[in-house]
Amino acid sequence: MSASGGSRGLGVVLGILVVVGFAAFVGTQAARSKLGEEDFYKQTLENNNAYDRLYDDMIADPAFAPQLDEMLGGVNVSREDLAATVKQVAKPEYVKAMADSAIKGLTAFFRGEPLVFTLDISAIVEGIHSVAVNYAINEIASKPVKQSESIEAFAQDFRAVITGLATEGAIPEYIPSFPLEAEADREQVAGILLEVAQLQPDNPDHQEVIGAIANALRADDVATAIKVSAAALLTQVITRSILQLTSNPLIHQEPAGEGKIKFVLYTPDSVNQKLESKLGLAQKAHHHAGWARIVGLLLVLFGSAGIFFIFRSNKVRALRWTGAPLIIAGLLGFIAWLIARKAVTGKVTGVIENSKGLPPSLRNILSDVSSSVVGDLTPSFWIPSFIVMGLGVAAIIASVIMARGKPTGV
Repeated sequence: MSASGGSRGLGVVLGILVVVGFAAFVGTQAARSKLGEEDFYKQTLENNNAYDRLYDDMIADPAFAPQLDEMLGGVNVSREDLAATVKQVAKPEYVKAMADSAIKGLTAFFRGEPLVFTLDISAIVEGIHSVAVNYAINEIASKPVKQSESIEAFAQDFRAVITGLATEGAIPEYIPSFPLEAEADREQVAGILLEVAQLQPDNPDHQEVIGAIANALRADDVATAIKVSAAALLTQVITRSILQLTSNPLIHQEPAGEGKIKFVLYTPDSVNQKLESKLGLAQKAHHHAGWARIVGLLLVLFGSAGIFFIFRSNKVRALRWTGAPLIIAGLLGFIAWLIARKAVTGKVTGVIENSKGLPPSLRNILSDVSSSVVGDLTPSFWIPSFIVMGLGVAAIIASVIMARGKPTGV
């Protein structure tokens, strides 16, 4: 083999080192700089308007209606009040805190820990009762008063109103009324209210409410009597809703100290395992990025310097041989990520879309966010690729300029 052939063979080997080294560098650098950073995911959520969509899209999702009813304590909230009322239960700061918790679980996975998403929904569960009662009270106060034709009709209408409120969380269209002049009439109405609300006169905890009911009825104010007993009337329907919500197999009850219990939502193990499988390569890239990106960068520098050294006697050839692998490395980096981005997005969104236990609206939001996460990695691949290609092109241009001034014999 001639010296020229040996130089070319070694140049090819070193060129391959440049390409391989750049691939190792750009892949691990992207993983290291993005996937393990919590701010990266938080910004992606903001860019996708994810927090607002959790309210707007899921409220309009029929598949989420049962869970929405449970979150509202079983009270029939009017459609125009849904968004505002849901935000009182699932406050924006609670939602962001839960998102932060999920992000911590994801970044921990890229650091080598098992993938587990846990969301503490205790604050939401604890707020259901007060929000439901306050909404009912405000709605009752806004309803018109309609006088019944007789005390008998009033008693029937009154029982229907408070029974609907107690058993179904139904807000009445109007408040029935009738002059309660006789003590017997007031006692009859109070008896109906105590019966439906399950208030016991001999229970010290009920004395204050019962007294407030008596005062309201003496003032012939049926609406106030209903309002002061609203918490008792709604206890059954709210309790039932909370039990239905927290009995979901994905919600675990865990001790929180001082006799308290916290409610934690866990994603299904099957979903976690599928995501771990799809993200396994990215996890390895992040885990080994500390040394892999340094080694990759050294291979690029070593390969480029070696090529230039081999052909140092002919600067034109040295520049061309040095530039070509850089152009190839950059071009492959661009094309490889173009293909990989679509494949990775498809795999991750496929797992999400096949998670039938999640409402369609939530699956759509998660799919959009995951697609954006993958898409937002693009600059981390393409910018270094363009830089390397630019350096390679610059070397080729320099060789052309030099070749015009002196024959090279290449």
